[in-house]
Amino acid sequence: MTPKTFLIWSNEHNAWWGPKESGYVKARRIAGRYSFEDALRICLDANLTNGDLDQPYECMVPVDSSSMHSAQPKPSHSNVSL
Repeated sequence: MTPKTFLIWSNEHNAWWGPKESGYVKARRIAGRYSFEDALRICLDANLTNGDLDQPYECMVPVDSSSMHSAQPKPSHSNVSL
């Protein structure tokens, strides 16, 4: 299932796209939220003009997975035998 909402990270500007395609912001919590279709359009338009194929200008980030690292359980040391 495709996520419904995306953030857009700009490698070119080292920041998130702002709301309503209005500039860039450093904080993810105030970044713009985009539909799949809008995020795809923005990223395709930006990356088609990019001559450096090793690093895209813009990347789509599903909102649901943007906080995945904080949701992962920490390893438990209680199961370690000495």
